[in-house]
Amino acid sequence: MNPDNSKAPTDTLVVAQLTIKTGVDVYAALSLQGRSKKGADWHAESVVFASDHPKECQEALQAICGDEKAVSPQACLACCGHHELEAKQANCSAAALGTFCKPQQ
Repeated sequence: MNPDNSKAPTDTLVVAQLTIKTGVDVYAALSLQGRSKKGADWHAESVVFASDHPKECQEALQAICGDEKAVSPQACLACCGHHELEAKQANCSAAALGTFCKPQQ
């Protein structure tokens, strides 16, 4: 796509569309950039797309490793690894752990 072309999209743009088997966790991080008609061009790094995870998983991870998440992603992942059995019992997948520990932007 050429942003200088007058036929470039001006509204909504689909970046990707995937068909995923039910029950499969999805985690993707994209770097994006664009040209603005007004103001500076823009870019965003590590824009994360992830599948929803069971509520019980999110609640369990927050209860078990919420304090470590506040410290750093590394501390959070170490905590999740230490409590892997409890996370699995709460229906957490490996992708759920990575999503939970990823810093919010």
